[in-house]
Amino acid sequence: MRDEHGAKHTLAATLWCVAVLALLSGAAMTVRSVRLRAELAQRLAHRNREMQVLRRLRREAERNKAVLAHCEAFAGARPVPLSTLSKAALPDEICEVREIDARPLVAGWAARRVEVVFGDIQLEKLRGFLQQAEAQQPPWRLEECHVSASSQTAGKGRATLVFEAVQRE
Repeated sequence: MRDEHGAKHTLAATLWCVAVLALLSGAAMTVRSVRLRAELAQRLAHRNREMQVLRRLRREAERNKAVLAHCEAFAGARPVPLSTLSKAALPDEICEVREIDARPLVAGWAARRVEVVFGDIQLEKLRGFLQQAEAQQPPWRLEECHVSASSQTAGKGRATLVFEAVQRE
C-alpha cells in the first residue's frame, strides 16, 4: 500500500509540476505575443503610411503624365505675348506687362509667369480678356487676380493679373 500511496504522491507531484510548467509557459507565450502584437501593429501602421504615400505619388505621376501628354500637342508653339493679346482684345485699354519669372519643369519644359496690370479699366472687359488668354494654344492660366474698384468712376478699377504658361525650352 505504501508503494501505491508513494506512487500516487509521485504522480500528483509530477502532474503538479507539469501544470506549473504549462502555466509558466503559457504566461511567457502570452507576454511574448503581446510584445509581438505591438511590434507588428507598428510595422503595419508604418507600411500603411508608406502605401498611402505611394498611392498619392502614383496619382500625382499619372496626373503629371497626362499634363505632359496634353502639352506635347503644342510643343512647338510659344504662348502669345500678353501685350499683343491685350492690344487685340482691349484696344482702348492700357496695360503694363512684366515677366515675373521662368522656372524649369520636366523634360525640357518651362513655366513662365507674367504680370499684367490695368491701371484704369472697365472691369466688365476683363472677362473677355481672360477668356482669350485661356483660349490660346498653349493657354495662359490665370494664377492670381487682384481687382480694386475705382472710387471715382463706377464700373472701373485697377486689375493686377498674374498668368502662367508652359512652353518647350
